[in-house]
Amino acid sequence: MTQIESYQGTDNLEAMEAAHRYNAFLTDLINHHAPTVGTILDYGAGVSTFARLIDNTGRTIVCLEPDHTLANDLKGAGFETHLASQTINDQSCDFIYSLNVIEHIEDDSAAIAEMFRILKPGGTLLLYVPALQSLYSTGF
Repeated sequence: MTQIESYQGTDNLEAMEAAHRYNAFLTDLINHHAPTVGTILDYGAGVSTFARLIDNTGRTIVCLEPDHTLANDLKGAGFETHLASQTINDQSCDFIYSLNVIEHIEDDSAAIAEMFRILKPGGTLLLYVPALQSLYSTGF
């Protein structure tokens, strides 16, 4: 994932924070598949909805967010934050999750290859995407 000047969907991310049951479902999905200790990468952290929900679980949370404003907010909340995946070390994360993000990335194959570069051997990648093509937005 490469840096961008401004993500146009911030309003949508903020509105989705009110979807408590949906967010609880996704948080349970993360907690079910993530190791109980280790480093977790939130790939496309946005407004930190999920990073905040899993933060106090004894794991190290790292955020990847290419939007400068959102990345600064994540840093201000105390999260180690990267603007581009290329700045994250090889094989440095035990678990990576990306929720409703990959469908927005034009070169999704390259993004997934980057995720596997970052993932430790034996680590887990959790990708969650919308079920219907009509829910996808244009790539950035």
